[in-house]
Amino acid sequence: MKIKMLLPVLALIFATGMSFTTVSASQNAISGFVERTPGNWQAVNVDCQGNQECLVQFAGEPQTHQVYATMDKSQPLNGSGEVIILNP
Repeated sequence: MKIKMLLPVLALIFATGMSFTTVSASQNAISGFVERTPGNWQAVNVDCQGNQECLVQFAGEPQTHQVYATMDKSQPLNGSGEVIILNP
């Protein structure tokens, strides 16, 4: 009789424990911010690695944008120097 009660309790404990081990995918996907127009910041998911500027261009738009670590122009991200094309 005790095993029938113990198994659901253990399943509940393990399910609760596993809920704390998962990571929010939406926050991990954001790796930088782009100021598309003055004061209009947009989060972008780019893999910037290197020691030059990290630049992106939105598909269908002619201008390139510098990628920043925060919504502030004081912390630009470094990249390969090549322009990364993004689909909005």
